[in-house]
Amino acid sequence: MSSCSYVGILLIEQNGTDLAFFQAHFDKPVFFYSYDQLMMYCDSHCRCLLVPLYALNLSVFIHLAQSLRIPIGFYEQRCREWQFYRLQDILPHELALRQGVDHHMVLLKRGCEQLRILKQDIIYIESDKMYAYVHTAKGTLRFRMQLRELSMRLNDKCFQRCHQSFIVNMNYIYSLKRYEITLRNGACIPISKAYSKQVRSAFQQLCEVG
Repeated sequence: MSSCSYVGILLIEQNGTDLAFFQAHFDKPVFFYSYDQLMMYCDSHCRCLLVPLYALNLSVFIHLAQSLRIPIGFYEQRCREWQFYRLQDILPHELALRQGVDHHMVLLKRGCEQLRILKQDIIYIESDKMYAYVHTAKGTLRFRMQLRELSMRLNDKCFQRCHQSFIVNMNYIYSLKRYEITLRNGACIPISKAYSKQVRSAFQQLCEVG
């Protein structure tokens, strides 16, 4: 790698249009076309490291940037427009950084678009046959997948199946009734008899932990 300063960009998909965009908007960009290449050749001469928001093992790149003492940013293309994010945009809490970004986010595919969503932003998930509606503080996202698959991807004890058609983030529960959950945003979702005991036990444990 040259001793001159540069902007390091992980460009997983070798698309000519993407390449031209970064060349036009960044001074002295150096492109890495694989994770191994970036890890091997990125050095302290890098002024800033840019990686895709949907890249796997984001925490590895974050720790690399920290060890080199360089800023790190994230990018994605949504509706043919480029979006850029700072580290604090996707990791608002220091605890998340210490434990690793990948544990606190879930990667979901919507058509040809991949979305990385903060788990803490998910309030509850509702299923309608083959579609799952992920309700967040910022709006509702629809994905073509079943609740069982979503639950496996979340892999987090804070998310509990409370009904055949619902998963709830217990951090948003305001109150529990026999067959109904009231959330902090005022929404009400059902609890079925099959999941009632499991949800109440998990919620009690969460409250005891604090």
